[in-house]
Amino acid sequence: MKYVIFCFERDAALLRPCVTSILGADPDARITLANDMAAPVPPSMIPEGCDVVATTFPRVGGMYGIKCTRGVLQTMRALMHHDSDRVVKIDCDTIRLFC
Repeated sequence: MKYVIFCFERDAALLRPCVTSILGADPDARITLANDMAAPVPPSMIPEGCDVVATTFPRVGGMYGIKCTRGVLQTMRALMHHDSDRVVKIDCDTIRLFC
């Protein structure tokens, strides 16, 4: 499955635990970070194995508004390929629990 985490600079410390929890539940996961270029996560804080796409749509301080919604949907649509018809949006402060 393909996952996308919309992130920005203040999320940096949460990314590794989030990615670790996703991979614990889905070892074959393909994870893309949608990095907000207005306040990007530094390259040194990007977990190994993650793809990164730059985003420039307005997030209005927390993923609010119609322009943000359009930006999220366009980003997710761009990540969909013929081999994957699903993209799961995960927030960086979300940890998937697994057994």
